[in-house]
Amino acid sequence: MKKLKKIDLPRKYEYKEGITNPDYKKFNGWNKISYSQFSSFLDDEEEGYRGGYIAGYFLKIRDDGNVFSYFGSACGDYLNTEDQRVDEYLDSEDRKPMDELITKHPEGAVFEFEILIDLEPFGLEKTCLQGFTDRQHLTEEDTIDITDYKTLNIEKKKAFYASDKYKQTQVYGYGLEEMGYKIGKTYVTGLGRKGNKLDKEALHFNGKTNMGLRLSGEVEIIDNPYDRKKAKKAIEKIADTCLQIDKYYKVYKKLFVSW
Repeated sequence: MKKLKKIDLPRKYEYKEGITNPDYKKFNGWNKISYSQFSSFLDDEEEGYRGGYIAGYFLKIRDDGNVFSYFGSACGDYLNTEDQRVDEYLDSEDRKPMDELITKHPEGAVFEFEILIDLEPFGLEKTCLQGFTDRQHLTEEDTIDITDYKTLNIEKKKAFYASDKYKQTQVYGYGLEEMGYKIGKTYVTGLGRKGNKLDKEALHFNGKTNMGLRLSGEVEIIDNPYDRKKAKKAIEKIADTCLQIDKYYKVYKKLFVSW
């Protein structure tokens, strides 16, 4: 094994006795990058600045996200029947397609399953990658099927979630495979979304009034088959991102923490 790079990330993994998977105890205190943290860093990269990432992860300034992330989280919470939460914004029309999806939840489905991936094989000392599957289940063939829920404009975003640019279920598949599972289907369950603002007074579009941000009723299954080589390449990208974050974090601590 090549020499491991020692880095320092703003978040550390916290093992919780009796709650966390006992197999994860060895990661307690390790550097942690979550998949959402990785995505946040990439989003800032595309915008050409690091302000949002630094505020959220270095300065710990809470970011409630935008209307689209809020709405997506509300839908995800509703679909999680192990710990269902019903946001008051969701009206009966929003709930219809989700109630239909809930009737199709496989028996024994698990939601928000924590996955930790050891990044030492990817060159980083005492560093792990954390993610949570939206839903997974064991099939009759003893494989694990994984789906990720997304609210989206299906016409515009379907191609992206079917492409190699979308990495989330690939990464989760790798983590589960490392735990000894055989990976079956990996796909996105896309819930059609319309509108562009949160407005609790607005109803679904009726041809006369503006609509709020709502589900259209469309549901699309977008296949993104698991490929271990692609998954490892995605994780290598995340490890490289950790090195970039480490550089920013060291400068931040030197300028703002040490004095």
